[in-house]
Amino acid sequence: MSESAPMDLPGIRFGPHRVSRLILGSNPINGGSHLSRFVNQQMKRYFTPARVMELLWHCQALGINTWQSGPGNNLALYRQFREQGGQMHYISLAADPDPIEQLVAGGAIGIAHHGEVTDALWKEGRIETVREYCKKLRDAGTMVGVSTHIPAVVEAIVSQGWDVDFL
Repeated sequence: MSESAPMDLPGIRFGPHRVSRLILGSNPINGGSHLSRFVNQQMKRYFTPARVMELLWHCQALGINTWQSGPGNNLALYRQFREQGGQMHYISLAADPDPIEQLVAGGAIGIAHHGEVTDALWKEGRIETVREYCKKLRDAGTMVGVSTHIPAVVEAIVSQGWDVDFL
């Protein structure tokens, strides 16, 4: 656990919160290299729960105050970090049937529909499924987002006036 005061990185307003413009992601922690199964396995092997906790404390000391991850093990580690006095925010990537209530109760300040799932639904002509998921997020009282790798998805969401807080 770090006792030093965090550095002051530039930040932005995110609803009622202030988040650092640099956000910790979770692909390396989860073994998502987009390179190979071998690299994925090495990343998973390296990022033990203890190393993830060290990383969170280190990021906080550097002024990074937000972690984007997902439900499951990382949410449990985030809760442990907060119980130990950590001050980071949590933004989750999720998609049906991920437990929205569990994420909100665990401290997620925002939930974005997972980009790879969004992309697949777009390609299948089923983007309306994402919009319905966003309505569930809004009903749960969290900030609502959509993640994607396809610019046309962003254009469609904006032009159709979806009720989202971030893309």
